[in-house]
Amino acid sequence: MSWFVKSLLVGTVTVAVLVGQVSVGVAETQSQSETVHVAQQGMKQQEFWIVTNEIKTKLADGKEIEAYRWDPGFLTVDKGKQVTLHFYGLKGKAHPFEIEGLGVKGNVEKGKVTSVSFTPKQVGTYRIVCLTHPTVEHEGPMVGYLRVE
Repeated sequence: MSWFVKSLLVGTVTVAVLVGQVSVGVAETQSQSETVHVAQQGMKQQEFWIVTNEIKTKLADGKEIEAYRWDPGFLTVDKGKQVTLHFYGLKGKAHPFEIEGLGVKGNVEKGKVTSVSFTPKQVGTYRIVCLTHPTVEHEGPMVGYLRVE
């Protein structure tokens, strides 16, 4: 079985992305202290970690504004191959989400991991939208993009 790990520095958080041959269960949520076990031989797939992030700043008048985002905000995957996304709740209480056009939904809670698995059948770019933060008026838009090639 072949594996490779990429580390991404996201703000002050390092995120490891493990890609290799694995098989996973469908949609699970676990606390931070629990381990997400996904290794099983025989099935090729793509696996990525996404964290919730928050950016805050103060305006000249002292008003504080903030926005939420997914990190990383753009992923590319292969059509017809199983994909597993592990969402880690780092910032914000909860982030219910939908991957528009793929029928994938979930809810990320602070300190927990929510995992979703699916096999994209159509090429295209799909929005990963937090339903709590869909627009600037709601401290967003908290939107990521999944490119299927």
